[in-house]
Amino acid sequence: MGKYRFINPVTLLGIPILAMGICLFAGNDKQMGNNVSLLNAFLITCIYTGLIWISNEAIFDYFKFKYATLRETKYRIFYQTITSLVVTMMAYILATYLMHHIKGQPFSWTDCIDLASIKITFLATSMVTILYESVFFFEKWKNAVIETEKLQKETALAQFETLKSQINPHFLFNTLNTLVSIIPDQPDKAVDFVQKLSYVFRYVLSMREMEVVKIEDEIQFINSYLFLLKTRYGDNLRIHQHDFKPIYDKYLPPVCTQLLIENAIKHNIISSEKKLDLYIGFDNEYVIIKNTLQEKIHKEESTGLGLENIIKRYTFLTPAMVLVEKHEHEFIVKLPLISL
Repeated sequence: MGKYRFINPVTLLGIPILAMGICLFAGNDKQMGNNVSLLNAFLITCIYTGLIWISNEAIFDYFKFKYATLRETKYRIFYQTITSLVVTMMAYILATYLMHHIKGQPFSWTDCIDLASIKITFLATSMVTILYESVFFFEKWKNAVIETEKLQKETALAQFETLKSQINPHFLFNTLNTLVSIIPDQPDKAVDFVQKLSYVFRYVLSMREMEVVKIEDEIQFINSYLFLLKTRYGDNLRIHQHDFKPIYDKYLPPVCTQLLIENAIKHNIISSEKKLDLYIGFDNEYVIIKNTLQEKIHKEESTGLGLENIIKRYTFLTPAMVLVEKHEHEFIVKLPLISL
């Protein structure tokens, strides 16, 4: 069911503060002008407030676990209010009895019929109820936000795993066709081609569980991937690439650059008449993937999740945003560099 918190810092601090507030709110002019009377009123109100606070805290804890969901709010508030009123009256009667005992005065049930004291009692109860119900709703809201973010992250990770696995079928088919074509005339290049292909798949598999990787590792992977593309497209694909050594201490989500390059190849015409220029560089804050925009008339089927998922992945890694620019003759994506 849960562990009741009868004494905690909020309770220890809240009781005297609330008691003082009630004294100042409900005290008469004579008491306010007499320090002794005000002190007595404060001590008595502390006892009243303490009994009401602690008993209601136990009630709130019980119903918080019994009706824990937001859907059960109306049931929780209803039963909590009824129980609180009954317990509050019992606490009020007990406090009245204790006050008479402390003062050495005889106790009578008629002593409990004091409208002013009852008003103060229910005022205290209402304030404590509002406080705890507000805290409860805030905790539920905070937990809901955390769970939502966790679910979004898990969904994005799952989608990213799917995207990474998509490198296998279509890419492998085209790559094997390229390999078959170069084996007869260029056996040495074919061996190099197979080694690069092996490295590409090994990298994708080894980085499957990683959220970020070193730029150095990602660029080595990209160079192997670009070698395969150049072998396939030859001079029809023109690659312009920076030396990334100055930012080897930075990080990126794995395979993001490969997905962007793959998108450029998939959606644009590459031919001797329309050569595709692919630019891979960086500035102080971003890795930049840019290509000439010469979109295919008959586009390959695409889910559109590649770039969208990369953007989602970045929201869980850094406040910096992925920048996407589409101009008349070029398409640019800037991936924020990550420092650890």
